[in-house]
Amino acid sequence: MDLLAVNRRMKRFDKKNSTKLLTDPHSLAGQLSPTEQSLRQTSHALNRISNAAPSSQMSKQFEDIANTHFRTPTELDRSFLQGGAFQLGVVPPDGQRLVYASLVARCLWESHWREEWIGVYERNIELFTPASKHPALQLSYFDISSVRALELDELSPLPGYPILAIETGWQCYYLAFPNEDSRDEFCAAIQEQRRHHTETEENKVADKDLWKARYLQGFQDSVGATVSSGNHKWAKIPSGTKTMHRSVMNVRRMAFDVEALASPDAEEEFEMERIESFVSKLLELALSTTFDNIETNPETFAEFLDMASQLRSIPLDRLDLGLPASLCIFTNIYHCLLQHALLLTINGPLYKKSVGHFFRTTCYEIGADVFSLAELYHCVIRGNMSKPVSPKKPFIEIPRKSSSYNFYALVYTDSRINFVLNTGDVSCRQEVPVLRPSTLESQLQDAATIFVAQQLVVEEQKRVILLPKVCDIYRNDFSAGDSRSCLSFCASFLSADRRNEVVALMKDESPYAIKFVPCAEQYHQVLSIVLEEDERMDRDVEAKAKT
Repeated sequence: MDLLAVNRRMKRFDKKNSTKLLTDPHSLAGQLSPTEQSLRQTSHALNRISNAAPSSQMSKQFEDIANTHFRTPTELDRSFLQGGAFQLGVVPPDGQRLVYASLVARCLWESHWREEWIGVYERNIELFTPASKHPALQLSYFDISSVRALELDELSPLPGYPILAIETGWQCYYLAFPNEDSRDEFCAAIQEQRRHHTETEENKVADKDLWKARYLQGFQDSVGATVSSGNHKWAKIPSGTKTMHRSVMNVRRMAFDVEALASPDAEEEFEMERIESFVSKLLELALSTTFDNIETNPETFAEFLDMASQLRSIPLDRLDLGLPASLCIFTNIYHCLLQHALLLTINGPLYKKSVGHFFRTTCYEIGADVFSLAELYHCVIRGNMSKPVSPKKPFIEIPRKSSSYNFYALVYTDSRINFVLNTGDVSCRQEVPVLRPSTLESQLQDAATIFVAQQLVVEEQKRVILLPKVCDIYRNDFSAGDSRSCLSFCASFLSADRRNEVVALMKDESPYAIKFVPCAEQYHQVLSIVLEEDERMDRDVEAKAKT
């Protein structure tokens, strides 16, 4: 079928009959790549025509389109996953003994599978794209943690083709085979090579530093390979003077290989509490992870990555954006994504020149859409709050194309959230709270109290009162929006003695000047969790006992 032609015709049809709104469940704030746009448009058209009455105007118009552009299967279509390296234009490399070979379809994302030739060798497995001289993917047996067959039934993205998942610490690779026999033969061959490799090579890779380097490099390679090959689900996004690919972090498992958090069926009961509880646990796991934990306990980190993949099953259209729970959900997801990106440093450690690209391109897929750190921060959590005033890094301006994300803007807002949202720089606390609806009020109050106590500084010699920079950038969140209003707002979180002191200084015959702390240029390497009071006391007792 000519997807581009159908895409053009359906767009004309939509313009003629209705205005496309973001309330349409098929609309997205994130822009898809052209390939995915064509697939979505065709799928949407087929769904609409299947639900339309046979005699309707839409049915007749679509029938004309279908008769024009649907094509009977060609010889090329019938040769899918048939043959070997010769049919795909691949010359198997010399130097290693080939144990097994087959044509497979490798999943790049749920709706896009690419036909490749795979070779099982003594040292690794290699996958080649058509007419390529170099492998598109190499996997060492040392990196493979498991190989498993998927039983998907009606959920299969490729009905009729058995699918195998090859798991590494950083990514699950999905391969579709022409039949079950070829899948089982491949699985047996790779398992045999893994056993042989473990017996003969384990002492040669015992160096933990080397293992850690290979492990972390795997995350960078998995992102870089997709970007460099030109295959991407989401379109590039403007960042400064460049357009850059989004780095989607929660794709270790595909959507068809994770448990859905909620059914998309509007008729089934929806439990928002389940989403909130899941996201809280996800952030707790993220904030309890350190660089050492990734090395010493990679299974737990893989569990975190798998849980993050489940965020793609959240039905965004069924969330009540006016509830405090929504503020908790999206703020916790934002901090989870920030911690995730800091741990993996896909784009390198944060510094002043890179922070803009970092916030605009580091993303999670949530529901059927994609959200960057900047889009979660500005368009969702702060979407209905004031616009920033002359933002300076790390307070990043969003691209104009991201304005459509205001569709997700939270109705429930609170000015104190400015003291909770972490931008990664050292002016923010390294500790991050896990927000919960039941304790949200006290958590916001505590965060504001601690933040202001640390950052409101009185310089007596210079007769200056310094306020946090966030109060300058989002000054219109605080009453009248001037510096005195910001000071009054911040002073309300001080202890009684300090508050009276500040009030007295401002009533002096020559009142102190109000200025704002300059933006920090240093960034945290990793974040940690704000401990509850009893947990903090237990930790202090343990520390004293050790000393």
